[in-house]
Amino acid sequence: MAARKAISKPRSRQPEAEADDAVSLRQILQALDRMSVGNLRQIASAAEAKIRDKAEGERRSLKEEMERRAAELGISIRELFGELTQLAKRGRAKASKKAEGQGLAPKYKGPDGELWSGRGRMPRWLQTAQAEGKSKDDFLIKQ
Repeated sequence: MAARKAISKPRSRQPEAEADDAVSLRQILQALDRMSVGNLRQIASAAEAKIRDKAEGERRSLKEEMERRAAELGISIRELFGELTQLAKRGRAKASKKAEGQGLAPKYKGPDGELWSGRGRMPRWLQTAQAEGKSKDDFLIKQ
């Protein structure tokens, strides 16, 4: 019988290593049961810091890999992801603010010229008109 080379996908973890991790995790959890609240808080703080560091490293690695792959294809990251990369460079996009004092365009006009955008609390003039049997639609501003 001819010897064949086994072609296998590279594995990130072997079953034995995963079993060792499970045993280690069990031991860690048992040790945590014997610790004081202060020690547990220190461990939690250190674990959070480690999570942040590892996540940042993985994010950086992913970004480098994507940049490399995009360069191999002859395209830019901006072409690949559009404006997302621009927002990431500047931080979060800020919501545009309207000029101070400028509200929404009025949607309703009262009998004495009062204006209401249709948002927020219903004005008294409209509450009174509705109590008299009129409809909100009677006061709509025609565009």
